[in-house]
Amino acid sequence: MVRIGTFHFDPETGELPLSRRRAGWLLGTGLVAVALVAAAFWFASHRPVVAVAVFDNKTGNPAYDTLTSGLSDAVLAHLDQIDITRLDVVGHTMAAHMPASDHDLSAIREETGAGYVLLAQLQVTDTGLRLSAQLIRFDDGRHVWVKHFDRSADPAGLSGLEADVLAEVERGVRHHVMGDRAAR
Repeated sequence: MVRIGTFHFDPETGELPLSRRRAGWLLGTGLVAVALVAAAFWFASHRPVVAVAVFDNKTGNPAYDTLTSGLSDAVLAHLDQIDITRLDVVGHTMAAHMPASDHDLSAIREETGAGYVLLAQLQVTDTGLRLSAQLIRFDDGRHVWVKHFDRSADPAGLSGLEADVLAEVERGVRHHVMGDRAAR
């Protein structure tokens, strides 16, 4: 056995035997690292997931397609920045190619792993436009949050719609999905 610094080298086996203290330290460090990785995976897998479908234009006017698409993109981006340690948000590409009435909720759940889906439709009313948004829990199919946003169809009437939608959707998700009681 040859001593090199604080290590002992066995030229016959090519091994560097570790002291008991160093071996225990390495084992302890390894166990802590494994525990941290396992905890990270557990917390990541136990965050609620919300799928945001592309909002549906039911007005019959293709000019509103940009509005509905832009609103769903804004909601997706906004929710994705709420609290990434407590919520996962996914856009659902399958939903982008079908009207809301044709959404196969079980396919959305299967494809995204989401526990909730946010759907919305823009419709014409007697006084203008109505955006109806709903948050559905997949486990029981229950609508846990529904909100209607009524506006006149002129540009002045649509002013502020995005800010209102973002605030109300965030409030609904915080309360019904994340369990924040203060978000009522």
